[in-house]
Amino acid sequence: MSGRTASVGMTKAWRDRAALELRIRGASGGTIGDALAVVDAHCADSGQAAEEAFGTPRAYAESVPLSDDERRRLSPAMLARHAVPSVAGLAGLTLAAPGLVTDARQRLYADPIRHHVSSAFQDIVVTGAGQRFSLYLNGHLQFDSEDEFIYHELLVH
Repeated sequence: MSGRTASVGMTKAWRDRAALELRIRGASGGTIGDALAVVDAHCADSGQAAEEAFGTPRAYAESVPLSDDERRRLSPAMLARHAVPSVAGLAGLTLAAPGLVTDARQRLYADPIRHHVSSAFQDIVVTGAGQRFSLYLNGHLQFDSEDEFIYHELLVH
């Protein structure tokens, strides 16, 4: 837009709102300029107010034809419409991730996990129910209390 003021038939508020509505639809600067020039010329010739001749800025913006490229372009509103649910979904997964990892880890073992810790070198898990417990290093069974008699038997003989 040039530095000149809006004509008598088109208020600055109507012009700004129409430009915004066209931008939201994805219209290019050229299309917006041409559409506002049509309104400006009509208002100057007829003496009508823009609202009277063309309706609300939104209604006018929706009536302006867009090129194929403009229709394919993601407008800020369309981008927000698609981005908000995606961001919300990612946030939900981020909040649920610790629980999902714990559930997945528990499915690897027959007994409930009593303790889990990860060091720089290995993943240590202790499982068990009641008096029984098992020690796993990196998912491999290292010790099971039910098999303790086997270890003692080998040491005795």
